[in-house]
Amino acid sequence: METEESEGRAAAAGRDPACQATDCIRALLAGTPLGDHLWLTLIELIGIIVVAFTATALLFRRRTRH
Repeated sequence: METEESEGRAAAAGRDPACQATDCIRALLAGTPLGDHLWLTLIELIGIIVVAFTATALLFRRRTRH
């Protein structure tokens, strides 16, 4: 693996959605300031729920048509 490719992967790993949730939980348990982690986590989770609900509704409607 070339150096440039591994640096790109390391930078992409910093944008992992689970990191926001992990940092939020860690801050809550440690009693440290949350910063923006709570809001970013809530926005991400709401977005995931909206997309999943919409996809499920569309698939259900498509499969149950006669």
